Amino acid sequence: MPDRNFWDPPTPPNHTTLSKNGLVVELCIYVFEHSAKDEAKVRADVAGASAIWCQSNINIQAVHFEMRPPLPPSEPLDLNSTDLAGQFLCNPLPDAVRDQFFNIDRPGCPDITKSVAVFYIPGRRLQDGFASGCQQFRIQGGDGRPEHFILLTDEADGRVLAHELGHALFTREIGPNQWINDDPDPNADASRIHNSDPQNLMFPNVPMNPVISPEQRSQAKESDLTLRQTLAIGYRENKTFKLGVRLRTLHVHSTDDEAFSDDALESSWNFTVSTVKPDGTKLTSGTKPWSMDPLHWWDYPIELDYPLLDVSSDNDKLVIEVTGTDWDFWSPNDALAAIKKEWPKGGDTWGSSSTEIPGGMPGDHREHVSNDEIDYSLSYNIRVDDRPNEVKFRDICGE
Repeated sequence: MPDRNFWDPPTPPNHTTLSKNGLVVELCIYVFEHSAKDEAKVRADVAGASAIWCQSNINIQAVHFEMRPPLPPSEPLDLNSTDLAGQFLCNPLPDAVRDQFFNIDRPGCPDITKSVAVFYIPGRRLQDGFASGCQQFRIQGGDGRPEHFILLTDEADGRVLAHELGHALFTREIGPNQWINDDPDPNADASRIHNSDPQNLMFPNVPMNPVISPEQRSQAKESDLTLRQTLAIGYRENKTFKLGVRLRTLHVHSTDDEAFSDDALESSWNFTVSTVKPDGTKLTSGTKPWSMDPLHWWDYPIELDYPLLDVSSDNDKLVIEVTGTDWDFWSPNDALAAIKKEWPKGGDTWGSSSTEIPGGMPGDHREHVSNDEIDYSLSYNIRVDDRPNEVKFRDICGE
């Protein structure tokens, strides 16, 4: 099943999940007792961090969220303190404190090297009176890959979460058992951990609209934490789209009949509208004949309607075909220029919500073809007669 945010609604019965491929970083979020954060605030933080990392076509999602009950006693910190944040510094964070957080159980988050644990802890800021977030990693276990946690205080927001995720995403191996999380940007500051550009996400005091540099984007995409996943974006009722097509006007721009004859044609036509599945199966709404003798250089209102064309798959195409013949007395009959227009679903629902005609209504289109006998165009309208109920609950950055 496609991955989704913890808060995204499930796909109802008799509906199909809509999905899109994308890069994603997954969070397992735990809110400590006494934290000022509630579920709505945490959800806003995740959305804010995701909007920032969208610059790099990386999505951020929470795959697990819970409000933690009091934690079992452990040392050296009292993890159930009402001001836990004020009891320690992040840099440096004593090994015993770091391991104390790493040893916290992470229910709902089995792969600790492919996701980030985020702990919301009570207290306005850390002991230095400045920081409202902290990221740490360690290498442990058989595969030698890092595991991460992020601590966020009551004052942290989506920008702080995005900043701390930057530290995690920049974590990389530079030699056997040698790992760093330095800022890869050329403007990294003297500490190599933060950035000297006040507009950059990794500046110590995160700006209101932070930017991510090309070097930072590249490194983040190479992180073990950045996964390529099929991501749920919504769901659709299990019923078909029904399209309708009206062929409106045949615009004859010029004709050229056989020798010893005037240029009016003795024409007969076939107009076909159908839907075609990826395997080539064609479901035809019908072929409708039309004739005009003589055919002059005029606009002919044909007004042929093809209602309720079933489209059962996003990969089905709507196909409009026109063929014609000119009857000749002195020579074999001539085939008139043919039209075969294929409409994929695309972003305009098989052409029903777009037009390339100046001043045209949605669904209005025109095809122009010519050969030695005729130069003409066909104007028509595509509409949606019925559609399945569809719900989109999020947008995906990137692909």
